[in-house]
Amino acid sequence: GARFLRFVVVAYLGMKGIGLTLLNSAMLPIFQQLGVASSNFQLASMVANTPWAAKGWIGVLSDCFPIGRYHKRGYLLLTSYPGLAATCALFTVPV
Repeated sequence: GARFLRFVVVAYLGMKGIGLTLLNSAMLPIFQQLGVASSNFQLASMVANTPWAAKGWIGVLSDCFPIGRYHKRGYLLLTSYPGLAATCALFTVPV
């Protein structure tokens, strides 16, 4: 019912719409300030958008091969910790 509808709105508008828009709009000014060539910016943009492109296959993988008894939770935890570590490293490593 209403709970599922809120979940769908948050998942698609919040994660896909807002997240992807923020990622794409923040990358160009940062890369321009760092003096990155346009070809390298295009490559970085493709790499940054890969998770959005691969989410279908990740969903099929988690449905076919669950970790433990859980289909999504294991993969969520398995990918969240390295992602958090990489984000922290970006903030701590000097440019």
